[in-house]
Amino acid sequence: MTAERKIRRTTLRDVAQSCHLSVPTVSQILNNRASNFSSEETRRLVRETAERLGYQPNLGYKLMRGISTKTVALVIGHANMKDFEYIRKFIFLILERLSSEGYSVYIETMPDDWSKRHDIMLNLIQRGAEHFISIGKPCEWEDLDALEQRTGITMMTFSSQYRKSVNVNVEKGVSLLLEHCLQKGCKKIRAVLPYDKDRFEALAKVLKLNKEEVKSIICHHEIPCTDSPEQQLEQHMALGYEKTKELFAKEPDTDAVLYLTDNFAIGGANYLRETGRVIGKDVRLIAFNNTLAVQAYPYPISSVSHNLNAVVDCIMKNFTKRDSGIFSIDPIPHFRD
Repeated sequence: MTAERKIRRTTLRDVAQSCHLSVPTVSQILNNRASNFSSEETRRLVRETAERLGYQPNLGYKLMRGISTKTVALVIGHANMKDFEYIRKFIFLILERLSSEGYSVYIETMPDDWSKRHDIMLNLIQRGAEHFISIGKPCEWEDLDALEQRTGITMMTFSSQYRKSVNVNVEKGVSLLLEHCLQKGCKKIRAVLPYDKDRFEALAKVLKLNKEEVKSIICHHEIPCTDSPEQQLEQHMALGYEKTKELFAKEPDTDAVLYLTDNFAIGGANYLRETGRVIGKDVRLIAFNNTLAVQAYPYPISSVSHNLNAVVDCIMKNFTKRDSGIFSIDPIPHFRD
């Protein structure tokens, strides 16, 4: 019987020797140390060599001794969140900032099965993640609180109402758009929306309406669930078209319409063009996200963009803190007349 041979673990020394560099230099590069001033070419050589040799950092050693791993887990609450243009931009910006400040990053997209999420979070902690930044809700809040208390990790969320989070002030952004419509002389503002607390409150505040009056000016719809960005775009535009048609059949003198997002507004605009109405003159359309699609649309649709640079700045200042609190970032309005 042939005895099994133990496979030797690749070490920092192996990587250093292969690159003809010192062990401290290789260690600084692989740990993203800000004190390292190696050229980008040297950094690339070290990382590619480490990957080729199968080097794995000994994070368990650091964790057991209370040494910072300087490792962040970027957790995405649902797979379809990455379909949103502003989420993709946010991921790019936060990864760029984390890398520039010397952090290693795991990226994990959570499954739809909530029962598995706690174990995934625990696995990330065991792999050395000491700070978490979550887009949306990563797991049940009770599980997250317990993990924070038991393991000492820090957690900050974006676009989710956790006790340590950064959120864009949707109500203020929508209010600015509605106020602009009033300033431009709009007399009959209506909305094509699902139930949304922030937009409802903006309508109530700016138009000075009570709860029942707000409901009466909304052409309600649900949000269709789709598996792909292409289907989502098509379905949202189709729904915006149909609901706008339904709204104007009942109230043809409507002169401004609020939509949930740009995609619904583009669908509504397509219907209005077919009826001969001039968008921006006969009817003003307002939405949210300020996507590339609405920026390139040949007719004016006012929208609001997430102030992502400010969001990332806030997260970078606070994500390592135990009790950072809740932050609200004002969005950026884009008025198109």
